[in-house]
Amino acid sequence: ALVIYENINNIEGIARTNMDIGFAFSRTNQPEKAIEHLNLALEKFNSIDNKKGIGQTYSYLGLAYKDFGDLNKSEHYHRKALESFLFNNDINQEDIAATKSNLGVVKRLKNEYDEAIQYHKEALEYFKKGSDLRALSREYSNIGVIHRRQKNYDEAIIMHEKSLELEEETFNEK
Repeated sequence: ALVIYENINNIEGIARTNMDIGFAFSRTNQPEKAIEHLNLALEKFNSIDNKKGIGQTYSYLGLAYKDFGDLNKSEHYHRKALESFLFNNDINQEDIAATKSNLGVVKRLKNEYDEAIQYHKEALEYFKKGSDLRALSREYSNIGVIHRRQKNYDEAIIMHEKSLELEEETFNEK
C-alpha cells in the first residue's frame, strides 16, 4: 500500500500507512522501527494539516516510547495527542478517553498514583457515555491496580469486582 500511495503521491495515504506500520512495529516489540515510521507519518500529516492524523500519531508515539521504556517522552506525546484531540472537532470521545487512559498507565508506571487515578477516572467518565463495556472494565481494572500498589486493598477489590462484572456481562453477550 505504501508504494502505491507514494506512486500516486497520496500524502494522506502515505501518512496513514506509515502510522499503521508504526503501530504494528510497536505491538511487535520493535519500538525503534515504530518510532521511525510514526515520525514519517507525523511529518506527512503535518504537511497536509490533518489534525486527526496528527493526534492519532502522537498517541501511537506515546505508546511506542512507553514500550521503549522512555516514560517521559511517552507522557509528552500522549499530552500532545490529548491537546490535539481536545481542540479538534473531528475527534470522537473514545480517542480522548483512550489517551487519558494511556496517560494514566504512564503515570502509574512512574509511580505517580494520584495523577494516574485521576486520568483513569476521567477516561472512565468518557467511556460511560458510550457502550464499550470492555473499555469500562479496563478502566476499573487500571484503577484497581493502582489501589493495590498503594496497598488500598479494599478499594482495589471493589474496582476489580466491577471490572470482572463488566467482563462477565460482555462475555455473556457473545
